[in-house]
This record gives sequence, C-alpha cells and structure tokens, in this order.
Amino acid sequence: MDITALAERIEASFPTLSGRGRRVALAVHRILALGQPVPDYAIAAATGLQIVAVREEMADWPGVYRNDSGRIIGYWGVALGETAHEFEVNGRTLYTWCAWDTLFLPELIGQHATVRSPSAVTGDAITLEVSSDRVTSSNSEVCVSFVDPELCDVEGDQVISSFCHHIMFLSSREEGEAWVAQKGDGTYLLSLQEAFELGRACNALRYGSALVNEGAAAWSEAGSAPLK
Repeated sequence: MDITALAERIEASFPTLSGRGRRVALAVHRILALGQPVPDYAIAAATGLQIVAVREEMADWPGVYRNDSGRIIGYWGVALGETAHEFEVNGRTLYTWCAWDTLFLPELIGQHATVRSPSAVTGDAITLEVSSDRVTSSNSEVCVSFVDPELCDVEGDQVISSFCHHIMFLSSREEGEAWVAQKGDGTYLLSLQEAFELGRACNALRYGSALVNEGAAAWSEAGSAPLK
C-alpha cells in the first residue's frame, strides 16, 4: 500500500483549508477535546482572530454541527454526542464519526487517547491506545475498513453517511474480508498501522507547519478552564 499516494488522493477529495482556516480548524478540534460545546469567542481567543473572521472562515465549511445555542458540538471527526467509537482524552469521553478518526485526531489535539470501538462484524470490543506518534493494541490482528473518498460525497454534510459509515475496526483480517465482501462498494482493508500512518500523512498535507506552530502540547494547560 502506497500510503503517501493514498493520502494525496484523499486530501485532493476534501475541501482545502486556507492558512487561517488551518488555525481555526485546529482550535476547534482542540477546544472540543475539552468535552464541552465550543463558542465562537473561544475559537477567536485561541487563534487571535476577531469573532467575525472566525465566522467568515467557517461559514461554508461542511461537517460543522452546532447546538441550539450556536456552540459547536461536532466537527470533522470528533463529536460530543454518542457514536459507536469512544474516544477518551484526559478522563473525558468523547466520540468520533468513524474508526479512522480515532487514529489521526490525537496528533491534531496533542493528546493521548484511549479508544473503544466494536468490530463491525462481531461487535466484540476493540481497545486501542493512540498518541501522536504511535498506536498500540493487545490484538495484533486489528484492521480497518476504508473506502475511496472519490466515490463519496465528502464536500457536503453527507460525509458521515457516505464516507464515515464505511470505515470500521475489524478484529482480524478474516473478519475484515467478510465485511468488505458484504459492502461491495469500493471498500478495502488497511492494517491498523497503515491506517495510522495514513492519518499522519493526511494531517501533514492538510495542516502543514500549523501542527507545530499552533503549539498543540500547550493546549491541555491553556484550555483546562471550563468554558462559560
């Protein structure tokens, strides 16, 4: 599997972020990781931008979900509402849209995560420990189903149903092959390590130097106070 080539194809299918957009996107991910709905003023404070600039930047973004108060409760892979994929960070239980999200989000938020997710075939629990530079599991056979984003609506709000719902953990290669055969829609398998490396490659393409310049490691301290 050519991970670099696959990452380039994936990123070519998704909306491109501007330099300012990268800062805003990382801020949203990192504040959401605190486990509370995110107000626009918190994004502005974190990025040094005016609230109007934050709202202008996000105005046309797909995959932004807000509550009745206008605060963000889900954004591009991470959610406060319950899904099948538990994503525990610093004792806070969050959720992700798909299995792959759990593998690339720790690098974006600069935090270690414990992941609990069911096998798509048997429902058996799969537990992982994921940090920015590694993924570990007691089950060495875990694999991840994947689908070509070129076959999906990834630029609209159908991204969850058209893309994410195809991307699941499987307890073994045998289970994975059964799942792929059942789906029959361009779904294929990646090893756990391949899926993790793909996430890092996509992060690098999507965010570039912003991953370093925005100082992810400082967020756990700077953002520890509850939002008001």
